[in-house]
Amino acid sequence: MNILSIDKDGTLAMDSPEVMGDSQVEARLWGQHVSKLEIITFSFSHQRLKARKISNNVHVYPTSSHAIFIMPFDAYKIGKRICRQQTIDLITAKDPFFAGLCGLWLKKEFRIPLNIRLHGNALDNQLWLNENPIHIVFNALGHYVVNQADSILSVHPDITKNIRKVSKKEKPLMFTLKNDVGIDIDRFSHIKLNHIRPDILPDNKNFLILYAGRLEKEKNIKNLLVAMKSVIQQKPGAFLVILGDGSERTKLLKLCHHLHINKNVRFYGAVPYSQMPDFINASDVVVLPSNHEGGGRIIVEALLMERPVVATHVGLAGDILKNSINGFLLQSNRAEDIANGLMKAIDQHWLNDFDDDYVQSLHEKFNRTAIIGEIIAAWEKTVNNQLS
Repeated sequence: MNILSIDKDGTLAMDSPEVMGDSQVEARLWGQHVSKLEIITFSFSHQRLKARKISNNVHVYPTSSHAIFIMPFDAYKIGKRICRQQTIDLITAKDPFFAGLCGLWLKKEFRIPLNIRLHGNALDNQLWLNENPIHIVFNALGHYVVNQADSILSVHPDITKNIRKVSKKEKPLMFTLKNDVGIDIDRFSHIKLNHIRPDILPDNKNFLILYAGRLEKEKNIKNLLVAMKSVIQQKPGAFLVILGDGSERTKLLKLCHHLHINKNVRFYGAVPYSQMPDFINASDVVVLPSNHEGGGRIIVEALLMERPVVATHVGLAGDILKNSINGFLLQSNRAEDIANGLMKAIDQHWLNDFDDDYVQSLHEKFNRTAIIGEIIAAWEKTVNNQLS
């Protein structure tokens, strides 16, 4: 198969040392199962990203757009050129919004089947709709795109259930992955000495809380910082390390100053993915306060390294977190509930080791090779269904 993927992860077009996630690694693995993989990814012109070849049969084309609302048009232009130059068997889009819209335009012009990948439960999600008035427009767009697609691939049964309500087709072609989070197991399976902990934890602090992810509104970091204010009042030794970058960074820095918690919070920005195991290993607990998530990769990465997780009921959290055993599942995304969860984590006497059988089950469940195989099989069925 020749696949055209429309993505929104600009790190696909970045030099590897700058990349916080492992999207490029996954793209190369996908490439091992198809004849050719052409990836168009949304990016801004100020990022100065260029088209690049990340393996023999995987190419990435950044849109280098001047504004966010121009991105689908720029992606469409690149997609038209690709579809005219070579035979494309399937278009797959990473969301039902701008990526899906671009995919739909290309589907209609070149009569190529369209697969939509849903990594989050956004459609008709009230929390998501409340984040920004423009989401009402995106919600309507998502409904339209989903109903025009040839197949839907979701990463969680709850998302599949929701999309069946959205779909107007009698029997939509839908696939549900066992999970969305394929992990480089070896990278996160070796617990090391905490050699970077003394460098990131001040001498007068004794409990390191780690957040790793984008700094965007849906990640609910504002409430995490408000929660930290309460935690610090009770446990002055608590220290929050924030890894990642995003549009909310400046606001969050100002909020830290306003809350007078600067001495207990440090923003590191984006760090290379190769360093993520070191930061997780140095932490006492990992926190994920998001309003909504697809999978929540950081949950699995932390548990593989036998670090407890405090998380809202998003993505995989409800499936794999067990209160007082490997973390705490929060009752809501409110600051007071986040603070309560963190306080429980600080007061809990965590065992040095997680159960060996449990850790082994994580190795099996989140095997990246198996998950990629599921995705490829869904693509093949979509193409074959279109041909029949």
